[in-house]
Amino acid sequence: MKGEVADDHYASLGLAKSASLDEIKAAFRRAAKEHHPDVSGDLGSVDKFQRASEAYRVLSDAGLRRDFDALRENAQAREKSSNDLSPLRCECCASICAKPRLVIHLQVTSFLVLTRRTPKAAIYCSDCAGSKSLRASVMTWLFGWWAFPWGPVYSLNALFVNAKGGRQPPEINVSVSLRQTLAFLAMQRKDLARTAALQAIWFARKIGPEREEKTRSDLRAFFDDDPLLRQDGRRSDQWGFWNKFSMGQAAIGLMIAVTLAATVEGMLSDRRTPSPSRAASAVQTANAGQVTRKPAYVRPSTTPDGEPWPTTAGYLGSADAASQRGLSNVTVDNTRNSSDVLVKLFSLNAFEPSAVRTFYIPGHQRFTIANVTMGQYEIRYRDLDSGGLSKTEPFRLEERLVPNGREFSNVTMTLYKVQNGNMRTVSIQDSDF
Repeated sequence: MKGEVADDHYASLGLAKSASLDEIKAAFRRAAKEHHPDVSGDLGSVDKFQRASEAYRVLSDAGLRRDFDALRENAQAREKSSNDLSPLRCECCASICAKPRLVIHLQVTSFLVLTRRTPKAAIYCSDCAGSKSLRASVMTWLFGWWAFPWGPVYSLNALFVNAKGGRQPPEINVSVSLRQTLAFLAMQRKDLARTAALQAIWFARKIGPEREEKTRSDLRAFFDDDPLLRQDGRRSDQWGFWNKFSMGQAAIGLMIAVTLAATVEGMLSDRRTPSPSRAASAVQTANAGQVTRKPAYVRPSTTPDGEPWPTTAGYLGSADAASQRGLSNVTVDNTRNSSDVLVKLFSLNAFEPSAVRTFYIPGHQRFTIANVTMGQYEIRYRDLDSGGLSKTEPFRLEERLVPNGREFSNVTMTLYKVQNGNMRTVSIQDSDF
């Protein structure tokens, strides 16, 4: 009935509130060695080990520890006045109400890489809880986003928690409600005591059936099995989710979302709409294009080396020596095309792509490049009939040692569409060839 924290995690590990993380870890190791069920034969060892494990889980997490410290300090403050059966007052406006609650609001402040999430716990009436929740959300909207990566993550979590009315720990609020019930009974205000009792039952139900039944059993001694206490406490009141403060937070969020959307749309619109100078530049370019036209493509009569085109597929010019030290093979298949093609194998293993093999494939033929060094490559080629230039997607040639020797890649690239093929070609400019 004192509204104290269900388990004092510091006491479970024998620590002071100022204990460091290393001290917490050391205390948990000692407790595990002493109370682990596999080690200790004490009948109470299981419970002690579970308490120590829960204490370590909470105290080793910075966020959970802050929340626990806030609850613990608030419970200790209430415990000091527990012998006084006067009703609890709202810690904000000092008013007395039948259904006060302990509420934790989250406020996030961030700067660059530093993010601080501050829990603010107190006993409030419903109006003050709503206003404090709204204030914490506004401060988070203004100052919570400006650190990466945790600023946005913590801010979204805090805004969601605050919009729901903050965290309302069921165990502590059962004690708060029972304390308020006894205070109103002492004042002969049974109507207000009944309202507080209904809230106690509602919070107890959130904990579990056993806690609910125990709470109802405690209250029957004071209310003579009042039929109202068979309700679940879910009566419509200002503690409901949709109140003016939660709607205010939703309105703020909606306004900010609309503002951001309008800003992004404006930026995209500026990009889509060219400025007068850009428009003029575009007109000048178009006019220039009308004056200077690219000459029509004419198939060259000789190879790039000045030699006549061969009648069969083969290399043109010399190959790069560094690309001939491997075992892999690349076959370029032009068997379904009537056009001759000039092909280059480009290595992508340096800062700039470079042609390491050049070869010619007549229509309806194929050619295999042998002894290619492992690495990243792509095929670029010109259709000698149309002049069109294309390239394949990058592909990788690999070699690796195996028990029976060495494995290497055998890749076939088709210069025509293949059903269910996994390679695409894209057009390129003369400068890329």
